[in-house]
Amino acid sequence: MNGQSSPPLVIIGAGGHGRVVAALALRCGRVVKGFLDDTSEAKVDGFSVLGGDEYLDSTHTLDSHFAVGLGARSSWKRRREICRFISSRGFVAPQLIDPDASLAASVRLGFGTQVLMGSRVQHGASIGDWCIVNTATVVEHDCRIGANAHVAPGAVLCGGVTVGEGAFIGAGSVIKEGVTIGSHATVGLGAVVISHVPEGQTVVGVPARGINVK
Repeated sequence: MNGQSSPPLVIIGAGGHGRVVAALALRCGRVVKGFLDDTSEAKVDGFSVLGGDEYLDSTHTLDSHFAVGLGARSSWKRRREICRFISSRGFVAPQLIDPDASLAASVRLGFGTQVLMGSRVQHGASIGDWCIVNTATVVEHDCRIGANAHVAPGAVLCGGVTVGEGAFIGAGSVIKEGVTIGSHATVGLGAVVISHVPEGQTVVGVPARGINVK
């Protein structure tokens, strides 16, 4: 099905990233039905607020497709819960790839993943389910990005980088080739990472160093 003949898209979360996802969906030729959010506003950016979590319980799997519009690091647990629920219910969460993004033919993308404007994903890269590859990121050859990871705007992953499940790669950061970022780790804004980052650790600076090491 093309975008116009597919069921309308419901975006979960009407904050900053949710509104970006709405714009992305339109650029992909999708019809946006509205947002799910607990806001008191009836409309956000001209789209209806359809309700909250109760909407998911009352919706047939064929009536709508879904996109997750939660992008902040602080929302990753909520995002993971929603993604698991959508998958368990059999809802469709399409890949959304901006027309201005460039992906090599060999790139593998997971369920519900979003690739935003200006991003470049090179040969042999693999991006898991429910990932965000944000604006103007570079994912070089043979990188592996785990489910629910978020690569923030302008980040550069050099060749052969591995990013674990639920990790957050901060805006403008650079990850040296071959480095592994552990699951649920956080790379700070503008950090330059030249060595492996353990699971759950936060690193910042140039070169990046851990700030929550026990």
